[in-house]
Amino acid sequence: MVILTGNKVRIRSLESNDLEEFHQWWNDPEFAGDFASFAPMSFDEVETLVKESNFFMVERNFTDSIQKLGFVAYYNIRTDYPYLYEIGYRTLPSERRKGYTTEAVKLLVDYLFSTMDIERLESVTDIENIPSQRVLEKNGFRREGILRKRSRNNKSGYRDELMYSLLKEDRL
Repeated sequence: MVILTGNKVRIRSLESNDLEEFHQWWNDPEFAGDFASFAPMSFDEVETLVKESNFFMVERNFTDSIQKLGFVAYYNIRTDYPYLYEIGYRTLPSERRKGYTTEAVKLLVDYLFSTMDIERLESVTDIENIPSQRVLEKNGFRREGILRKRSRNNKSGYRDELMYSLLKEDRL
């Protein structure tokens, strides 16, 4: 199990005893937020998703107790290019805009570049999701461009997204 610790949060590999809570989060439209597409999944579908991806639970650092705040994840998006990964993240609505997600993404990015042969990390975010854009920019990601009608939001239909990337040489 991987555990990475920062000043505000720690991230750790998502375990089987996290699945019930993760399933509840995944099926909560408030947790998905205003910008993400919302597609409820059965427990078995969530379990398969977790097994096929690399999810980390984000927890607030306390000396006497742990509070789960959300997750960060990475996954290979092109099997023909194994040096490219995409990252994603979600945080409980009550815990947003407190710096937790920014630090969790930093822990994940540092871990990926230090342990894997990665050339490029990507992340996409809704064109209006300014807090997510700030998370990426604070972690050195560069805005590359607009992907028109790349996602579909259940509240407002087709949505444009912004592509961000972080290259290995950007970190030197």
